[in-house]
Amino acid sequence: MMNERLTPEQMEQKYPDEWLFIVDCEHSEDTELLSGRVLVHNKSREDIYDASSRYKGSAAIRYIGGMRKDVVYILCQIQSDNWGFAQRAAWIPRNLSLCVN
Repeated sequence: MMNERLTPEQMEQKYPDEWLFIVDCEHSEDTELLSGRVLVHNKSREDIYDASSRYKGSAAIRYIGGMRKDVVYILCQIQSDNWGFAQRAAWIPRNLSLCVN
């Protein structure tokens, strides 16, 4: 059932090697995810990004699985605005340069 509140540990057991779009998040004072409802889960991150672009409100995206060694990870918070725009995280191949001002 997608409406049940799960802890990160329960999400890892239930959705191994999948991308999760999590809503109704409960966080600790240090912003650590304590629980939430998995609205969408899939092996494809594109499906998760599609869901995030349509969702109004704050949410979390999490990958349940190992980190790839051939990419650099950039972390960002997903926050939809009133028009449905969302910031997105990106995967960048290790042989690409990234300049940040």
